[in-house]
Amino acid sequence: MFVASACAAEGGFATEPELGVAMLNRAYQARALTSSSWVTVDEAYGQNPAFRDWLSAREIPFVLAARNDDPLTEARTTRTTYGPCEQVHLLGPAA
Repeated sequence: MFVASACAAEGGFATEPELGVAMLNRAYQARALTSSSWVTVDEAYGQNPAFRDWLSAREIPFVLAARNDDPLTEARTTRTTYGPCEQVHLLGPAA
C-alpha cells in the first residue's frame, strides 16, 4: 500500500532502490542524513549501482550487501566465504 501510494504521489512507477534514494534524499535535504550518519541495506539496494553512487557522491558511510557475482567498483570491498555461501560487504566512505 505505501509503495503504491508513494509511486502515485510522485507520478509513476519507481523501483525499490529509486524509492530508497528518494527517501534518503529527503533526509539529506533536511540535514537529517549527513556524513556522520551511516546507511546499511540488503542486496536489493546494495546491488544497485545508482544507489551506491548516490551515497558515495554525498560521502555518506555505508555497508551494503550485494550478490557474490555483482561487479563492484568500490575501493573498499571484502568477500567472506562461509562454507557454500559467500558474503560481499561494500564499505563506503569512512565506514
